[in-house]
Amino acid sequence: MAVLETLRLDGKTVVVTGAGRGLGKAMAKALAQAGAEVVCAARTVGQIAETVQEIRAAGGRSLAVTTDVTDSAQVNHLVDACVDAYGKLDIMVANAGVISLTKSVATVLGPHHIRANVIIPGFVLKGPPTNEREAEAAKRHGQMVPVRRLGEWWELGPLCVFLASDASQYITGQSFIIDGGGLAGGLGPTGFLPRHNLED
Repeated sequence: MAVLETLRLDGKTVVVTGAGRGLGKAMAKALAQAGAEVVCAARTVGQIAETVQEIRAAGGRSLAVTTDVTDSAQVNHLVDACVDAYGKLDIMVANAGVISLTKSVATVLGPHHIRANVIIPGFVLKGPPTNEREAEAAKRHGQMVPVRRLGEWWELGPLCVFLASDASQYITGQSFIIDGGGLAGGLGPTGFLPRHNLED
């Protein structure tokens, strides 16, 4: 199979929680661009409706389902809505809430060909700066990162597509940090060397 073909998600159905804005929206749109049918979930109706509209405008298939992931009944309804609309659920992107069970899920469900991985973003903008003050703050905070800038919201999309695709069939129980080298640089200002007082 060609490498690029393994990254396609045609025929796959995905649920993305927290899909109304920021990183969740970016991942939902990226998954749709890769060919998946995307069910967008969040508590705010207007936001997920906007995400769905943008996906459909680009030729994708999408559905909005209002969901509070802290309510198990609403989560069950979300899954039912996905299955009713598309006949199945292949991929879950749990972007809302807190996901610490990844390694356990990967171990227990691995024999059933179910994979579980985590994307850990560093300093990532949820959208472009809306004014000069925000732009200056982003530039200043970007100096804390080795690549000298903050991440942009769309940059999580390609990694999400990869982990959802057949290209990552042998990857599970892992954490993927996308932070521009922030942890490698100690999350401190870069480009400076320590000074020593040789007279001491």
